[in-house]
Formats: sequence, structure tokens, C-alpha cells
Amino acid sequence: MTKNNPTSLPCVTLGIPTFNRGNSIEQTLQAVVAQDYPALTIIISDNASSDTTESICKRWQEQHDNITYIRHPVNMGGTENFNFLLAQAKSPYFMWLADDDWIDPNYISECVNALESCPDVILAAGTPKYYYHDTYLYTGQVMNLEQNTPQQRVLNYFATVQHNGIFYGVMRTSVICTNQMKNILGGDLLSLAGMFFLGKARTIETTYLHRRRGGCSLDGKELAKTLERPWLEQQFPRLALARNIIQHIATDKAFTPLTPMQRYWLSFRCVVYAFYKKILTILFKHRFKERAGIPKI
Repeated sequence: MTKNNPTSLPCVTLGIPTFNRGNSIEQTLQAVVAQDYPALTIIISDNASSDTTESICKRWQEQHDNITYIRHPVNMGGTENFNFLLAQAKSPYFMWLADDDWIDPNYISECVNALESCPDVILAAGTPKYYYHDTYLYTGQVMNLEQNTPQQRVLNYFATVQHNGIFYGVMRTSVICTNQMKNILGGDLLSLAGMFFLGKARTIETTYLHRRRGGCSLDGKELAKTLERPWLEQQFPRLALARNIIQHIATDKAFTPLTPMQRYWLSFRCVVYAFYKKILTILFKHRFKERAGIPKI
């Protein structure tokens, strides 16, 4: 690829779902317009913000031809806002970026290079770094799902995923469009699980995604409430997630190459792998917070 000729590059659509992020979205926008990848379209979908988000986004839209700002008259919910952005994409590649996160200037170009050089890779993401407000906490996992067996990729995903930073990678639009998020607990996990059954994923170690803990990063009970899930799911989010994993793998069209027995066996193993990781997270969560200096909220 030649970086100095935008017409020779595959276009990337970057979608930013936002709601009342007047205090952080400017940093996000500064990062996306600073990308060294010229064939970039930026779409902001505002879920009826009531703070300064609208005025900030309109100002950036006026200053940059590749930014489109769309404000919804009513809040459609987080999942629908994410899916709305995906529906706007007419490009071969797509990515989401949270409205309180930011990316390195070479993020998109590095991810596209990985996708263009390896046709069997369907998602490429930078290495995640995590912050509490603006204080650096730690560097997240490097997740490479390049096994040739689809079931093994899905199992490895559930065995290793923590904060799901890979969700904010550059994806092949044709693949993510067939694996849209559902408005359920773990919707982002299940969407990627379907994708990884169809193709490989790679983490690039020469560029970074910078994520703030908090903001869009909610615990299970808070997320269930935000998604307006039933009261029982809000009280027992992990059980709801286990059920969702089983139902998704058993019924979703991404897994049609498997027999019913293979689907249920895969879903059972994914639940076991995922909850083994969750149990370790629960056991060491408070110790980690103390060492990281994160105050109790």
C-alpha cells in the first residue's frame, strides 16, 4: 500500500458512539484526526446528549471534512447506537472507538496493514493500555487468535479475554455485519466469538489503544441495568452471561458448520473457560485495586 495516495487505500469507517461525554470526547477526536491513515471516514452518533457534547462535535465537524456528526432526538440505548454506526459503514473496514478512549497516530494504518497482508485475519487491534482518569495503570493482554481450528479460536478467546480491548480493533465490515451485537449481557463478547469462528484475530504490538477504566467499562450489575435487562439478570449477571453464551453458540448462524452436539459441547467449554477466568478476577480484584491505587467507589 502507498500511504501518500488515499485513493489507492481501502477506506476505513471509524464510529464513535457517544452520550454526555463533553469532558472527554475532545481528546478522542484529537486522536482520530491525527491518524496517519488518510482514507478515513469518522462518524459520531450522539445518543441525545444533554451536555456540551453536541456543540463540541459540531465544531469538529465544521473543521474536518471527513467527520459526520449525527444526533438522535431520543436515547436509543447503547447497543442500538453501536449497531447504528455499523449500519452507516460503506467501507471494507470498520472500527468503533469509545468516546473516552484514544488511539496512537499509527493505529489504523498498522491494523489495516495486518489485514491487507493476511486475508484470513478478520480483525486487527493495537495493544490496550488502561488508565484511571489520566493515570496509567497497566498494559493489557496481547491476544492473538490465529489457530486454524475455528472452535479453538473461540475457546482461546473466552479463556483469555479480560476487558475485551480487542473489540476496538479494525474489522472486515462484511464479517462484523453478520455478527452484530445483541442487547444482552456479553453482547460484545458474543459478537466477536462469532467473528473468530469465521476468521483469525491479531494484536499489533507497535501501536496502542488507550482506555479509561470506568466510563463504558461497567461491572456486570451496572451493565445489566444500563441494558435494561430484567431484574433477575441484574442480580445474577454471571448466570445470565453463561446462559447467553450457550444460547448464542447453539443458535447463531455463525456456528452452522457445527452439528447440534458440537455446538453445545463448544458452548459448555466456553462457559467453563470464561468463568474460570472470572473467578480468578473476583479473587484478586481488590488486591489489584489496592496496588494500583484505585479508590473504592
